[in-house]
Amino acid sequence: MRRAQRTISNPAELAGVGLFTGESVRMRLLPAEPGSGVVFRRVDLEGSPEIAALADNLTEPRRRTILKRGDVEVNTVEHLLAACCGLRVDNLVVEIEGSEVPSVDGSSLPIANALAGAGVVDQDAPRKEFAVCEPLVIEEGDSTLVVLPATEGLSIQYLAELPRNGGGLESMVAQWS
Repeated sequence: MRRAQRTISNPAELAGVGLFTGESVRMRLLPAEPGSGVVFRRVDLEGSPEIAALADNLTEPRRRTILKRGDVEVNTVEHLLAACCGLRVDNLVVEIEGSEVPSVDGSSLPIANALAGAGVVDQDAPRKEFAVCEPLVIEEGDSTLVVLPATEGLSIQYLAELPRNGGGLESMVAQWS
């Protein structure tokens, strides 16, 4: 059975300094309608432009995850998105006064605590689920990503071949299920 989409029941607020910009930032987390996803609203800019947390809005990384739409961007969104993922928050409006999510303590814990404190609630809509039905191979340069269908759950295997000091390659394997 598919689980319901989720949002928060009450607003929450966080403030801090951006890790890369050094600017003071205030951020309000607000409930959102089913199907809206996570949307960043730059309330410090004229017209309060919005950027959805979608792969199409990712831009060239500069040691952080950046969402960009037109000339508007929001930096260092990874800890906020990790907190949403961990608490299974699907729909959220993030009103932000600045170009970067505040780093708070450098982890996603303060953001997760703010979301949990706001009350995570089920919504009256099923969550979209994606299933891998056939193998997918993506190659870029000397990197390859292979996605295979699974009969149950999620299993991730990671193999890296790294240059070894003194020459040659060293293999590293990690696995999660």
